[in-house]
Amino acid sequence: MVDSQNVATSKERGESSTQKRKCGPTEMKEITRARSEGQRLVIEYNELGQAIGQNAMKLKSFIGTTIRFHAPITYSTRPTVPKEIKDEIFELIGAEFVVDPRSKKTIIQNAGVCFRQFKYILTTTYVLPFLDDVEKLKFPLNEYSSIEPQYWTEFVASRLKEDFKKKSENGKEKRKKHKYNHRTSREGYANLMEELKASSSNQIDRSIVWKQARMDCKGQIPDEETKEVVNLIVNIAKDDEQAEGVTLEKIEVGIPCKLAFETKDHVFARGTIFDSDVEGDNVKVAIDVVVDGDCAIPIPSNQGMYKMSQEVGLHILWPRHLVIIDNIKVVRNLGWVKIPFYPRDYILLLKTH
Repeated sequence: MVDSQNVATSKERGESSTQKRKCGPTEMKEITRARSEGQRLVIEYNELGQAIGQNAMKLKSFIGTTIRFHAPITYSTRPTVPKEIKDEIFELIGAEFVVDPRSKKTIIQNAGVCFRQFKYILTTTYVLPFLDDVEKLKFPLNEYSSIEPQYWTEFVASRLKEDFKKKSENGKEKRKKHKYNHRTSREGYANLMEELKASSSNQIDRSIVWKQARMDCKGQIPDEETKEVVNLIVNIAKDDEQAEGVTLEKIEVGIPCKLAFETKDHVFARGTIFDSDVEGDNVKVAIDVVVDGDCAIPIPSNQGMYKMSQEVGLHILWPRHLVIIDNIKVVRNLGWVKIPFYPRDYILLLKTH
């Protein structure tokens, strides 16, 4: 078993403490070219504030390289990294990319993910396989010359402690429970959504993105558990389409419904139909659950209430065209199934009978 005392220092290797490091972030050709031309790569954002486009993927790579060069691997987690280092990383990114200042928190979070992944690679590739080979653990790797010898010594020693081994085992057990892993790689959900929008004139909801993100390069779902959920989503979506044409005049009182605001895609409450025979374009419903309590109701009540949070448990009028009938289907032989991303952006729990 290796001992941290056996790891050589920079003096034992005959290196100078002022030895110049290899350049890291500037090795990215596109970024270097833009800098030489006095330009910065512009980051585009979608309506959710997520970075999208080719430059967004370059940004991810740049974040990963920057964190490796500026955050010592001895820090255990992102929160333990000093604010000064985080600010420096954001400044370096701002020097190469035009980013929205409001995205700083997200960028630092992404840097934390890259930091964790980098240490995982070091641990699983260059430490754990060589615990009985002292010589191979003595020096930082040529591939990562930015790692200071003293940091490498501390890092290796931390991986030999019992608490790290327990933490590692717990992590492995948690990872085994992860299902439905996506395959978007650096592209991410945001870019996948943009690609799907560009290739289709139909509305792209999250169920389509969820399904597409789990397909392999051949367009197939590789594992059976994910395939079961995908088939379930497809069947529910078909039933949802069939239910679109059902008019409220044909629905009995007491049927659960969803309440939308302005458009059918903006569902922010659930209720029960109390009276569908109200004259005019409205339906009387009982409010059961409110998602957005601050949202204004389209038809103020007689009591002068105008926010959804004030209407829970009461009967109010709602525009007929914005009352959506729930279409819950019984699925056999699947037990309790949670649909991760269901059309209309809500989640159903389906129970077998």
